[in-house]
Amino acid sequence: LGPPTLHQSEAIRKQRSKDPDEFWHLQFKRLADGDAQAGFGDPVFPNAVVAKGTKLPATARWLAYRMQQARDEQLLGIVTALDKQMNNTSLILLFETANKKLLFPGDAQIENWSVALSKDKYRKLLADVDLYKVGHHGSLNATPRSMWGAFKKKGAASKAGRLKTVLSTMPGKHGDEQSKTEVPRTTLLTELGRQSELHSTHTLNQGVLFTRVDLSL
Repeated sequence: LGPPTLHQSEAIRKQRSKDPDEFWHLQFKRLADGDAQAGFGDPVFPNAVVAKGTKLPATARWLAYRMQQARDEQLLGIVTALDKQMNNTSLILLFETANKKLLFPGDAQIENWSVALSKDKYRKLLADVDLYKVGHHGSLNATPRSMWGAFKKKGAASKAGRLKTVLSTMPGKHGDEQSKTEVPRTTLLTELGRQSELHSTHTLNQGVLFTRVDLSL
């Protein structure tokens, strides 16, 4: 098939220094630029990492991709560490409307709660709460036992004006039962179900996005 003679092709008289469509050392740049030039068809590995708009040669993209992954993991670590601290900066809000009290503590954990629970005037305000939005998805340290014990309206299902509790959670996403850190905490769920009218997202039927809780004035 070759080589050709001069009679067959004058092209062999001079060596080309560039051929963007044929030379592999220039093929890297063509791929990096994302040029869809005719004649090359679909990529051999369509699921491989593709760098668009980059000047990196193909041989460097694996390293660049891994560096990007490492950066994302570091940022996630920072956010996670910050989140652990931010829980104890959550506002604890007690709304009083008509003759009802609604308690929304956000993600406040025990360190946040300790100040409010150490003051008699706040403990008295919390005693007759009608609706409690369970803190921090039902974690083990966001519903202090001393606060729960002071709720006067909790009790059996037959109790008039029984305490209502609402919980936004999903089991199996954080902690584990062996270390007693599962969210929601099993013992807390049991107590909420036994002593209050509990409405939780994890008990909703498939396709149901919310539940309505009525408070009679």
